[in-house]
Amino acid sequence: MKNSLFTAAMFGALFAGQSLFVSDTMAAPAKMPAPPVHTWTGCYLGGGGGYGMWNQDSFLETDPLHLQLSSTQTSGGKGWFGTVTGGCDYQVNSNIVVGAFADADWGSLAGTYASPIGGLLAALPGNIALGAAQIGNGQGTETEQSAWAVGARFGWLVTPTVLTFWDGGYTQAHFGQIDLSSSFLPSIPLGRSIQAQTYGGWFLGGGFDYALPFFSGLFWQTEYRYATYNAVDVPMINISFPNIPTGRAINSQMFIQTVRTELVYRFGWGH
Repeated sequence: MKNSLFTAAMFGALFAGQSLFVSDTMAAPAKMPAPPVHTWTGCYLGGGGGYGMWNQDSFLETDPLHLQLSSTQTSGGKGWFGTVTGGCDYQVNSNIVVGAFADADWGSLAGTYASPIGGLLAALPGNIALGAAQIGNGQGTETEQSAWAVGARFGWLVTPTVLTFWDGGYTQAHFGQIDLSSSFLPSIPLGRSIQAQTYGGWFLGGGFDYALPFFSGLFWQTEYRYATYNAVDVPMINISFPNIPTGRAINSQMFIQTVRTELVYRFGWGH
């Protein structure tokens, strides 16, 4: 009897131990941490570079009164630039993102400007008119040195980490002084310049933002932009005799296209 009770007690203890072991091993696995919830609501800073091209429509005119003296001619330039940007976005729903931003560019988008031949010279014999135009007007290097823009953008989320967007806003571009030389060889400085000028206008553009997978918050942003600027009257000045007016100016309108790519850090991404 005692042996039977002892045997039953041993089997009971063994069964209880096995039950505890099985219950431990069958317990629910530990919960994995939830993946981060990506939100485009927040602010960002970035920097990079790009390539740009400008075209200029201009004609020669009197100064003052601004009476047109020549037909309109087109010139242009191109080059590289560096850029910095900053802005803030707000995610409206699962697909729509809106925001505002500002950026600034510095570089050297250079080309050759040749003053148009004045209409009054057209009445002269060909060789005399050409020589007078070369000496009186000349040509020189024209360079966009800097630009800035402020605008708004509308974005559509292709995926939670890829945003395509369209933007627009106000922009200014600064072009340096053009020192004129004769357009025939050997080139001779004419002692005249076209003043440096800042142009104001509007831009439209579009591009995409892509969240880089190897660093949380780091984005690759690329954008194409087209800007058109208001026409301005830019005086032609004397360098050698600064107190003597030249009596000439150019009416100038700029059109600029750029492609820029940047690394952007977005604060609060993944929280």
